[in-house]
Amino acid sequence: MYEVMYPQAFEQAQQIQQKILGSLPKELIAEEDALPFVIRQYKKKDSLKALRALYEFSNRINEMFLMFLACGKGCSACCSLKQIQIFELEALYIEKVTGKKRRNSPLLSSDIENQACPFLTDGCCNIYNHRPYACRKHFSMVSSMWCQHDVPDSFEFPMIVFDGIERGLFALAHRSGKSRILDIRQVFEG
Repeated sequence: MYEVMYPQAFEQAQQIQQKILGSLPKELIAEEDALPFVIRQYKKKDSLKALRALYEFSNRINEMFLMFLACGKGCSACCSLKQIQIFELEALYIEKVTGKKRRNSPLLSSDIENQACPFLTDGCCNIYNHRPYACRKHFSMVSSMWCQHDVPDSFEFPMIVFDGIERGLFALAHRSGKSRILDIRQVFEG
């Protein structure tokens, strides 16, 4: 069934990808390209403030193309992916803004298989405004049917990568000394 539908879905995703990229104002693209340099202006002690600024910028970009996405409230297949990677800095940010304490020591990767994100409640993210970048950049441009767990991993779709945001996040995490990458399920309890 999926094999028959995939070529059309892939083409649809490519068309939407082009619409999204074409809809972004040049000024916003230039601002995104400069983001790593802006983030570097923050002092190490202001890492969480810089992370918030990066998230706010990510929100501005994402709001520009929400109408093109298949994702919506209650759509949560991606919240059970094999990996939901976050930087230790992002875990610290989530802990600070939500009050949810991190585990004393992270779980092993093998202990989190087939578990949903600990912040998923009734199919909705209860930290949506404070979610990590991995969640902010993960969206579907085609029917959410392709996000379901019974769909083979061999069906890949075009993605949109915001290089400036990602470079800014990596630089910020590294400079803060909180660059260890963990799965959100290793760090927080459900």
